[in-house]
Amino acid sequence: MQLKLSTALVAAGLAAAAAHAQVTDKMIQSEATAKGNVLTWGINTQGQRYSPLKQVNAGNASRLLPVWAFSFGGEKQRGQESQPVIMNGKMFVTASYSRIYALDAATGKKLWKYEHRLPEGIMPCCDVVNRGAALFDTAVSALRSHSIVIISDQNSTAHLPF
Repeated sequence: MQLKLSTALVAAGLAAAAAHAQVTDKMIQSEATAKGNVLTWGINTQGQRYSPLKQVNAGNASRLLPVWAFSFGGEKQRGQESQPVIMNGKMFVTASYSRIYALDAATGKKLWKYEHRLPEGIMPCCDVVNRGAALFDTAVSALRSHSIVIISDQNSTAHLPF
């Protein structure tokens, strides 16, 4: 009985730690050689988009197939210029019109969505796109189309103070 309780407590502790995963400066600086997450635009602070992973190579790249797809959909399906960022299997991607989605990276299932309508009279010059989300500490942030920062908890659309 004691072993089962200990195992359950350890599992609960690990789940809680994963639920409140923190992105640190050290993680961002070492991202180019780390595996499993994509914490920054371009996979490293230099934006080189190089990954040290070896599962995909010139010999098997032609056999890759999509596992899932996600549509930003509706009347808001406009330009898309952002790269997703990934932390502990959770993908964060921004879409036109100031939207942020959190997706399960393995399944594509939508976990949550943040959406903020543009104020009346705002006329963007070059479409309603943005350059993507950023992760730090337990937050995900992005710029809305009219240059206001959105900061939310990685696990919900709850806004964080800044």
